Amino acid sequence: MLDAIVQNAATAAQKFYAMPGPETAALLEDALTVLIQHTATAEATAKLSHDSLPLSELLSYCPIFLAANYTSSSVRTRLHHLLFNLSWHNMALRELLAGELQICSAMFQCLKVSLREQLGPQNLIDTLRLLQVLTYGRNVELGVWANDLISFLLGEICRSAEPEWMPFCMGILCNLANRSKAVCLRIKKSSSYKAFCQKILTLLSHDSRIVVISGLVLVGYLEEQLRETVYCSQNVPQTFQCVFNVLITGDNFMARHIAADLLKRLVLSEPTSVSSTPVITATGNDLVNYPYFDRSLQQVASLLVTLDRRSEESYKVYDLLLAFCSLPQLRTKTAAAVLRAGPAEQRLTTPVLAVCQTALLSFDDALIPETPLKAVRLLQYVLKEAIESGSRVQDFVPPETILQLVEGNIKTSIETSSPLVSAQCRRITEGLRLAEVVSQDDELRTDMLDVASAHLCAHIAESQMISNPIVVYMNRPPGARTPLPDWSAHGVEIVLQLLRLLASLKDYCKNHKDQYWKLLKDERLVPFLAFAISCGRSDIVHGALEVFVHCSQVHRFPSSWLGDLVASATTGNKMAASGSSSLQRNDADIGVGLMDENGHSTSPDLRNGGESVRHIDELIAKMKEGMNIKDPKISQLISVFDRKIASLEAKERELEEMVRVKEHALSQSERLRSQYRSQGPAEGDLPQFRDVVADLELKTEKALAETTLVKRERDTMSERLARLQTAIDEKQRLLDDTKLEYSARLAELQRERMNLAKLLETQKSENDQEREMHQVLRRHYDDMKQKFEAASGSLFDKEEEARKLLEQLNNKQSEISRQGDVIQRVETALANKEEEFSKVESKELKSRAEIRRLETESASQLKQISELKRDIDRLRADNQKYAKLKEQLGKMASEY
Repeated sequence: MLDAIVQNAATAAQKFYAMPGPETAALLEDALTVLIQHTATAEATAKLSHDSLPLSELLSYCPIFLAANYTSSSVRTRLHHLLFNLSWHNMALRELLAGELQICSAMFQCLKVSLREQLGPQNLIDTLRLLQVLTYGRNVELGVWANDLISFLLGEICRSAEPEWMPFCMGILCNLANRSKAVCLRIKKSSSYKAFCQKILTLLSHDSRIVVISGLVLVGYLEEQLRETVYCSQNVPQTFQCVFNVLITGDNFMARHIAADLLKRLVLSEPTSVSSTPVITATGNDLVNYPYFDRSLQQVASLLVTLDRRSEESYKVYDLLLAFCSLPQLRTKTAAAVLRAGPAEQRLTTPVLAVCQTALLSFDDALIPETPLKAVRLLQYVLKEAIESGSRVQDFVPPETILQLVEGNIKTSIETSSPLVSAQCRRITEGLRLAEVVSQDDELRTDMLDVASAHLCAHIAESQMISNPIVVYMNRPPGARTPLPDWSAHGVEIVLQLLRLLASLKDYCKNHKDQYWKLLKDERLVPFLAFAISCGRSDIVHGALEVFVHCSQVHRFPSSWLGDLVASATTGNKMAASGSSSLQRNDADIGVGLMDENGHSTSPDLRNGGESVRHIDELIAKMKEGMNIKDPKISQLISVFDRKIASLEAKERELEEMVRVKEHALSQSERLRSQYRSQGPAEGDLPQFRDVVADLELKTEKALAETTLVKRERDTMSERLARLQTAIDEKQRLLDDTKLEYSARLAELQRERMNLAKLLETQKSENDQEREMHQVLRRHYDDMKQKFEAASGSLFDKEEEARKLLEQLNNKQSEISRQGDVIQRVETALANKEEEFSKVESKELKSRAEIRRLETESASQLKQISELKRDIDRLRADNQKYAKLKEQLGKMASEY
């Protein structure tokens, strides 16, 4: 899907380039908008390759559109966002944009346009942000624009009122100073340098971390007195702590990059002698004794958990920790800190487990192929430290995880046609190294013997013996050796590391022991050792010599053959170096060339323009006629052809047809140079040289004919462009006449826009207040609703209780009335029968007491009934209030 979107954008760019106008610009804007949305994340963007024709075509138009006058600000803004997405998420495209395409120069033109046309702070920030990313790295092509950019940056940094884009200015200036010493000299010669030196001390305590870390870098490169203060023995602990804090809590998208680079420069030093071991600096040597060092390392290790393991920030953290582990003075401290670092607050994962998860990533998922390789290497240091300290691997990593990692790495398939073939070979090597480390754990050794079985080791060795071109390469004479692919050297490292693993496992398993001695007796191992000793890095040479010590134990080992191969490889390297220096000398000194039979130089001076071309033509004509040339070296003959092609290229540099002819001629010349470099003078080969010259002449004449046709088309296009330019000038005059009118209208519209913006802001604040009030009322309504429901339930219970009490009261009243009748009959009987009063006196007293008790009980029940009636009335009133409030809230909700 992304390929189709890129193709659509490339087509729109091609149409806009062929015919700039509002319609094609709108099509380009739409296509770029869609592409920006799909390149905003690293998942898809990191997979893009400049080998893709649509993407290559689209990127080739970018510097043209950015620098063109007809490009609108909206198109430039979209190009800024697109290029930022590509350069931020894809390191290869960043190098292409900054180097070959020279986007930085075009971006500086955009910066000037933004300042001249006052496009606003956001446009300026977008421009500077992209420049900060593109200038990070040493492949950026500097030009005259860099001088003007430095003046602008220093002026913005030294302003009394700090602009909001000042952090980006500091980042760009830091990147440029890190680029070369010439930039540092240019900064020092600037008229604003004194003001910058006075302000940089205050910038070291700035709120922005990118400003602080960039200021520390600039102090180290520029200001000597301040450097002695900041990096002196008394203040360097605070400086280190500041850099660690920026690395751990970086707020800018490139703060961690610069902090990691600065820490490496402060700790690692260039070796003063021939040594494969990195050298620690004096300031780095004291770093171990600082009390915060261990805590800071643990916090840095925790970044491996919190950061996206596929991002470039995570890659920089791995690179820094590996740099520390490469120093013997810091290796133990660094590995122990990674082991002791606990789970991060956001995730229940330790840094060691995060390293394992990163190492398990495939190259497609990792986005940066180096990241899983660095993770495996760091895991080797960490687990080795754990084993040597008496701990077990399973105390930090589940055994099944580490075994899965080893098995996945050593079973990586090597695809020689893939661009990742070198990374695939290195992954196998790292897996073998990890297996060697883990095999030192007694509890995991048996499982490791099963994972790295003798059969698998034999398969790995046999695949390299068969497919690696080292064997054929080393058996050829030095002059007949063709260039090797890059992955072959990594294949040599696989074989050496495999022997190291077998040497560590041979004492625990007979199958591994047999495979070890079988591999040492294999004569195909000799070319691998010879190449490693003569052409390898220092660590590969060291490993090859260790293997040779084991090979010397083998009876009848072909040591003499090994010596012959090493000597031939050394001779070939010297010849290659001699040829390279000869070519460089010919390029540097054009006056040194072929000598004719009288001993006079026949090499032309290309600095004389047309005269030099004439001399080259005369020289080739004489060679066709059979002129005797004294000592005609191949490299000098190729130099003549190079100059001929260079002269043709100078005539029509911009024509793509001529470039293809030049590349074809150069490829043939390079093949001739590789074939005959070591054969020296050979007059018998002169006819072949003449045939080559004649062939090249025919192709050159054909190229000239094509160039003539192109010239005619170019002249026609020039006439059309002249007519178009005349029409454009007329339209420009009309535009100038209306520009003043539109400027006044534009100022009025801007004032209206500002007023509308203020009104909108006021309305927005009022809406926010109303929303907050609505939320408060909603919460109050919910509370009242709950209370209402509880009160309604209580009301129903009270009504039921009151009903029961009324029934009881009615029953009591009827009982009282019946008892009143009885009392009346008793009183009548007493009046008639006084003589019986004494007999019933006690009964009467009891009846009166019972009546009083009943009256008292009736009074209390009446009182309860009245209270229940009041509660019922109060609840009904509350219910009416809740109903009214509910109706008001419903009206308010409908309004929103």
